[in-house]
Order: sequence, then structure tokens, then C-alpha cells
Amino acid sequence: MKDDFEGKLAKVAEIGYKEVEFAGYEKHSPQEIRAMLDRHGLTGPSAHVPYKDLGDAWPGVLEAAHVVGHQYLVNPYIDGRYSQGTGWLETRC
Repeated sequence: MKDDFEGKLAKVAEIGYKEVEFAGYEKHSPQEIRAMLDRHGLTGPSAHVPYKDLGDAWPGVLEAAHVVGHQYLVNPYIDGRYSQGTGWLETRC
């Protein structure tokens, strides 16, 4: 998705998909993402959210989700690389 982000969304729509799931916006704003989705008749009901964004960045994540139209946010994993591979042991929810 780093190259020709919108072109790839267009191709996904062209082959018949109606929904996409994001794992980052590749430096595009939520408003730009929403406009691209609208132009190609797509929706983005869900997105992956990195573990690091579940802290202080959370309000911004929620605002972006609202703008893009996400209904679901998924944290796909807790990065075990923290603290020499023991980060999952130190994680507090």
C-alpha cells in the first residue's frame, strides 16, 4: 500500500470487494482515507490498532476511526519485543 494507495483501493473495488480492513493509512489523513473509500464505493468497518496506540494516542485513534467509519478496532498482538522479549509479561490492561 505504500505505492499508489488509492490505485490499490480502486483495484480492490473493481474486482468486487465492498469492504477493506486497514492496518495503517500510509501517511494519509483519516479524511483522505474516507474520501478515497467514498470515491470507490468501499467501506472500512475495521482496522488494526498497534498496541502502542492504546495509551495516550487512544483519543486520536477513536477520532480517526469515527472519521473513516470503522466500527471495530482490533489490537492484533502485543509486541513481545519490549524489554528484551518480555514486554507481554509487563503489559497491564
